[in-house]
Amino acid sequence: MMASRLMKQGLRRRLVTALIGVALTVGIVTIAGGCGTLLVPEEPDDPVFDNPIDPDAPDHVSPQTSISGGPSDGSTVTSSSVTFSWSGNTGATMFQVRVSGGAYGTDWPAWSGMFANGWSSWTTDTSVTLNFLDELTYTFMVRAGYPSNMTGGDPSEWDDTPETIGFTVNAVSGPALRLSPRVTPIALNGTFDIDIVADGVTDLAMLNLRIVWNPSRIQHISEWDQGPFLSSNGGDVLTLGTTGEEASGAWELAIGIAGGSPASVSGTGVIATLHFRAIGTGVHAIAFVEPTELRDHNNNTISPTGLIAATVIVP
Repeated sequence: MMASRLMKQGLRRRLVTALIGVALTVGIVTIAGGCGTLLVPEEPDDPVFDNPIDPDAPDHVSPQTSISGGPSDGSTVTSSSVTFSWSGNTGATMFQVRVSGGAYGTDWPAWSGMFANGWSSWTTDTSVTLNFLDELTYTFMVRAGYPSNMTGGDPSEWDDTPETIGFTVNAVSGPALRLSPRVTPIALNGTFDIDIVADGVTDLAMLNLRIVWNPSRIQHISEWDQGPFLSSNGGDVLTLGTTGEEASGAWELAIGIAGGSPASVSGTGVIATLHFRAIGTGVHAIAFVEPTELRDHNNNTISPTGLIAATVIVP
């Protein structure tokens, strides 16, 4: 009997020792008391918030953007098309683009829409090409956001310091005639104006021009307006005739300067403005065709370096 009690006591001591070992292994505190041993779990450590895109984390980083390709700030480009590329900091994979200073071309990515003077939709794209740029100064901006920004997110968590590039386009080397703006995005049945611009001319005194369009898609809606350029020398502007073919998609003008000092004009300016309505969807052209010619005050021909058309986009 005595041997049996001793064996049981030995087993209990070994069991308590084993439990204490397990308790120490799994982080349990043992408390001895008069009624036995109480096992108490330790208080867990506070969680560590180390997600940099979580605004509540102590090491939160706001989204940031860096432009890696495109014109430099304050530069002048000699092309009517420019491409910008950019990237974001770690985790910032959503972007918005904004452009001010003009309207843009037909090969925009689908996400961009007609975003002139407003932010585009959020996109994962990291580049954009702006086409049909007029002879203007533009501002390009891009800002980053974390993926939650795709559905709006918290505006306070967007990049509040967008990367900004200002640049000027000088793609036309005169003497030239161009239609401006180069591209017009317009809703169906919307009205729009097209300027006829003499660009970089010297000693211009007379011109004859002919412009055509698709009358099933674009409608001429009113008389044309004379621009200020030909009268800038103080002389009189003589309209020698128009063709009256607007309904068939053509318009021709012969115009010249009488008097003034000097007897001609030089530089860049608007000759005339035409008024249209978009009556068909698609991408349409308004363009110069023969006989379009320029002459100086001695009636010598001025050979234009370019006759630049306009594009009309009707969604």
